Amino acid sequence: MKNMIQGFIAAAIVVALGAYGWMHYQTQQEVEAGAAYARQSSALVMQQLAMLSDGDNVTVADFFSSTRKATEELSSCTLAIDSREWRRSHSARDAAKEICSSAKSLISMLSMDAKARLERQSAKVRAEKASAAISKSKNSYEIELLTSQMNEAYDEQIKSLEQEISSIKPNASRVQAFLAADDRAVKTLGVPGLSQDARSRLQQMYPEK
Repeated sequence: MKNMIQGFIAAAIVVALGAYGWMHYQTQQEVEAGAAYARQSSALVMQQLAMLSDGDNVTVADFFSSTRKATEELSSCTLAIDSREWRRSHSARDAAKEICSSAKSLISMLSMDAKARLERQSAKVRAEKASAAISKSKNSYEIELLTSQMNEAYDEQIKSLEQEISSIKPNASRVQAFLAADDRAVKTLGVPGLSQDARSRLQQMYPEK
């Protein structure tokens, strides 16, 4: 009888250890999956920041094409996280989903800001050309038309600046949300996170008030 009880105990220990080992394996698999999504998110943000820094060698079309692809990848990332069954590590799921979502929001913001700057620069060039043409023209009808074009370009610049000023606070909040998500991913998923250079650049571009 004693031997039988000892056998049952030993079997129970083996089963328990096996169950623990399986649960630990599942947890590790989920953490690794979350880490892969987090690394992808940080890499895409750093890619877009690098393209902004290398403006002389990156065309406008290339930048916006890259933005579109990055946001599509991050949308797929979020969908994959939602579709996966997370049995053990909900913290890994939440950290991965948070950084994917905040990275998409940040990249969209960088794109909108770049577009606004381009439009403002285009309006400035048009205003300068119209002003130069006015100074040379002697035709009253042409001067009137050019003046209208110049004023329209000035209005566009003013509107763009007003929009930029109004977006300073929400944009800084988006940056802080992404950095917080990146910190959480580093802590929860053990990923390297955003490079220090990229982090510093974001904080310089969108300082927290």
